[in-house]
Amino acid sequence: MNRVCGDMAGGRIGEDTSAFSRRGMPAVFVALLSLSSLLQGCVTQPTQTYFEQKEKELVAGLQSYMGRNKDDLIMELASPAEKVTVNDGEIWIYKFHRTESSTRATGMGSGALLNPYEEERKTTEYNYDLEIKLRFDTAGVAQRYGYEGHLAAFDTQFHRRGRQSLQKK
Repeated sequence: MNRVCGDMAGGRIGEDTSAFSRRGMPAVFVALLSLSSLLQGCVTQPTQTYFEQKEKELVAGLQSYMGRNKDDLIMELASPAEKVTVNDGEIWIYKFHRTESSTRATGMGSGALLNPYEEERKTTEYNYDLEIKLRFDTAGVAQRYGYEGHLAAFDTQFHRRGRQSLQKK
């Protein structure tokens, strides 16, 4: 307990002036509560997640190809994995696949003579697929697009073009 003698603390001689006195405790609590509510406004929240950003890049890239003809796009995009002819045009399908593996070692035992240490390795494979479709009308002009799969596992030419167009804005 802090005791200050004299008028230095603004109190009477022998009066308890610590911040944690019974009289000062509610004031300290209110001050801390006020300070915490003020600091909450200072915390920055990320505006987009990584996945949202990758989707935004992909969509911007795909939109930039709309209205362009097949001859121009084949030079920039390369050949699609599949071409499907439909009544009112053609669909180009680009397929992306990626496999990653992760190995984890786990051990059992203490290493003592009667309890030898045994290591077990476990490998897990992760497969990621992404399919992007561009639909062309009978004149060969890109009209629509679609995509499905794991957007964040890839950095395709569509993502890169979208990133470039977003940076220009």
